[in-house]
Amino acid sequence: MERYTKTHPITATDIDMDYHINLSGVLNFIQDTIQCYMTKAGVAAFDVKSQGLLWVISEYDIKFDGERPLWNDDVTTTLWVSEMSPVRVYFEFMLVDNYGHEFAHGTATWTLIDKETRRPYSKNAELLGERFTIEPEMVFGKHSKNRLPAFDSEPVGSHNHQTSMPDVDFNKHISNRVYLTTALGCVPLEYQRTHKPASLYIRYAKESFLGDVLHATMYNCPIEDDNKQKHLFQITNGEGEEVSSVVITWDPFEKNHYAIKDHVSRI
Repeated sequence: MERYTKTHPITATDIDMDYHINLSGVLNFIQDTIQCYMTKAGVAAFDVKSQGLLWVISEYDIKFDGERPLWNDDVTTTLWVSEMSPVRVYFEFMLVDNYGHEFAHGTATWTLIDKETRRPYSKNAELLGERFTIEPEMVFGKHSKNRLPAFDSEPVGSHNHQTSMPDVDFNKHISNRVYLTTALGCVPLEYQRTHKPASLYIRYAKESFLGDVLHATMYNCPIEDDNKQKHLFQITNGEGEEVSSVVITWDPFEKNHYAIKDHVSRI
């Protein structure tokens, strides 16, 4: 398969308090597009299950540009595979709004693992080589190992999340978006209403399951640009093991209630 495109409407469950698509909604659209791509290629989760394999996400790396689209807009995601190593598949993506403005782009890294051993499957070329077309265009120019940023020693926020049935995905573990929403639980409401994400990085380290309690701790990160702020969120399970890390860089944001009202009145 070559490039794949899918369009999603922004619904009430995908928006923040100011009607813009939220970060969880962005992840949902990207992941749904990837899953549809895999389904068309014949290697979706339900296809590889018979071979004792599971798809898991290793990383998301996303940059945002300009204003995120609003409720009832459509978002079109274009997706392609840029590189495939023996154990990793790199998906590149671009998200465009109704007016053709690209408001987000990035890379998602996925891995096939053995269902029993939880170890990476190392024969990607054998299973996926004829199903995925490699287009070596990379939105960030290259794939390099992301390292977590330096951060202050004292935390500035924390949040606990008790996982429940709505958090469970089709692999019977906690959905990847839950780690993001748990991290955002650390961020004060007014801060989120006066800042917008400039970038989002998520690293997934360990699976979580129904009933686990997730604990997120938020730290300030030094950043050279005085107009931006950066936070690291470390997420652990009840045993204190790292399950995910989230890094968000923020830009200041001034709400424009008139623009939102005008947008909603035209629906």
